[in-house]
Amino acid sequence: MIDKYNKNKKLILATAIAVIVLAIALAAGVRVFTGTMDVLNTETSAVPEVIETFLLTPSLRDVKEFKQCLGDFDAGYDTDQCYNVTPQNISDLYGFQIFKFDTSCASFLLYEDEVYQLGQWFGGFGATSFAVADLNEDGFWELYFTYSCGSGVHGSSAGYFNAQDRTVTLFEYSFRSGDGVLTTGSDGSLCVCLAEYEGDSFSALKPIVGEQIAVILWKKARITLIPEEVLLL
Repeated sequence: MIDKYNKNKKLILATAIAVIVLAIALAAGVRVFTGTMDVLNTETSAVPEVIETFLLTPSLRDVKEFKQCLGDFDAGYDTDQCYNVTPQNISDLYGFQIFKFDTSCASFLLYEDEVYQLGQWFGGFGATSFAVADLNEDGFWELYFTYSCGSGVHGSSAGYFNAQDRTVTLFEYSFRSGDGVLTTGSDGSLCVCLAEYEGDSFSALKPIVGEQIAVILWKKARITLIPEEVLLL
């Protein structure tokens, strides 16, 4: 009887310890499977519940490491300072960083040690505004961005990086009337508005937001940009 009692006592104690370990693991962001444990980095695997927009926020954080990943890059300028233009809280949450050169306006995304070009820049401002969303609701975030380029004929457009398949897509539609900025509409949709940018640096541009000119949404099994004039038809 004593031996059986001790065995039951040990079993109860072991179960209690297992429950405590499981609770601590879940609180620390550890995903527990049968027989295995997989560390879940909650800071770099977040999926946005709502659209989160942000602007250029320049710093020198991790610039040296980014340039090592970028490799040989020459935009043709003697001085072309590179800045990390990502807000710290965005990088912490989604695990990516955006870098922009201050003279050429060349703009890049760094995600899991891979570099992706964010649109065109020659003759324009390069990347100017950003948003994180999951418009197709596949459980992976997308990084949306506006950019401008054009020597002689200035044009701006938008595109996005898909974290699920690691591809950059540029929308075909171009705004010839000015630059664009990503905003959220009153209904929570992702919108593009006209903008005039000002600032002492191409890596620290701030927009004066104008009228809405397009909306970006998931429609007919694809992420698409619909100009305002089409929406009004």
